[in-house]
Parts: sequence; C-alpha cells; structure tokens
Amino acid sequence: MFPSAASSLHNFTISVSISNDLEFEEPNFIALMTEARQRRAKLNIDAPIIPMELRVEKALEGIYACCFRRGLIEEEDEKLLQVMLVSVFPSVDKSEIERIIKEKATRVAEGVEEENVMAKRLPKEAIQMQMKDLEFLQQQNIDS
Repeated sequence: MFPSAASSLHNFTISVSISNDLEFEEPNFIALMTEARQRRAKLNIDAPIIPMELRVEKALEGIYACCFRRGLIEEEDEKLLQVMLVSVFPSVDKSEIERIIKEKATRVAEGVEEENVMAKRLPKEAIQMQMKDLEFLQQQNIDS
C-alpha cells in the first residue's frame, strides 16, 4: 500500500533541492508538505511513521549541507552538533545521536559524502528572487 517510511523519506529528499536560499526553500518545502498532506487526505492514507533516528540523520544532512558544504566535521563540531540534535530530538538516545554524527564525520572524511552534498542548480524562481534582493540591496547602498 504505502512504501516504508525510510524509502518514502528517501524519495522525498531526492525531490527537494538544496539551493542555499532559505527564503526560497522554506515556501517551497511548505508547498511540498501541503501537497503531500492533500494527497494523503484525498486517498485517506495516514502520514508515514518516520523513526526519530532517521529524522536525526536527515536533520544532520541538512545542517551539513548548509553549514559545512564539503568541509570536514571536526571534533568540536561533533560536540556542537550533538548538543543541537539532542535538544531537538530529546526522545533519541544521546549515544545513538553520537553514533549518527560519528558515522557522518567518518563518511565525510573518507570522501563518501561528496556526491550527496553537491548543490543543485538553482530553480529559475530562486534566481529571480535573489536578483530582486540584490537589486534592492544595491539601490539601498546607492541611496545611503
């Protein structure tokens, strides 16, 4: 009937681009979530139950893509990531979060993660929004 939570989350992440433009990505993400909710309501299907550990992994991927790009995760970074993720996901064992972070750091250090963090080309709408913002900032700078 409905694919497993892990595979449906994996399929979802493939369709979400990482443009490093939060002003564009947030409404885009909300639109995708609304569309999915409406489809489930139309088909009378419950939302998939996604394990919290998988949510931690996806959150870590997002943090890594936005904050580290292709850089290594240093020991101090691991500690900060652990504090953040434990705060956001208190129901997940601290040791499990530590394991997830260590595995991510190891994969990054070994070069396995490179293909996952390659930024995709920005959608036309995002480029147009950024250009409008740039023009506005340039105009403000000229007026000042």
